[in-house]
Amino acid sequence: MIAEQRESWKKTKPTMETSKKLAIYLFVLMNVVVLYCLVAMWVFGDLSYLGVLITDIASQILVYGIYCLKAYKGKKSEEDLAFQREQLNTYGIEEDDSPEPQFGGADYKNH
Repeated sequence: MIAEQRESWKKTKPTMETSKKLAIYLFVLMNVVVLYCLVAMWVFGDLSYLGVLITDIASQILVYGIYCLKAYKGKKSEEDLAFQREQLNTYGIEEDDSPEPQFGGADYKNH
């Protein structure tokens, strides 16, 4: 039964994560605003908001860097977990075969 569930899960089309959709949306929105501001400053000849625009671009880069770091750590933890499960399966150890933890010589469940 578990093998069938794994096979059906592998066959499903992976969907894009919500956080990734949100990051793409914010990235596109910010770029549209930045382009609009640049064109408006050029057309009207008013460069007084250039400082604000520069800080917005810096914050966009910072947010994107934080997202990349989050995605990297999430992917790394998934790969580490898959590696640990593979190692357990290599040695014939099932996840549910581990004995219950013993603390101080007493059964932990009774406390």
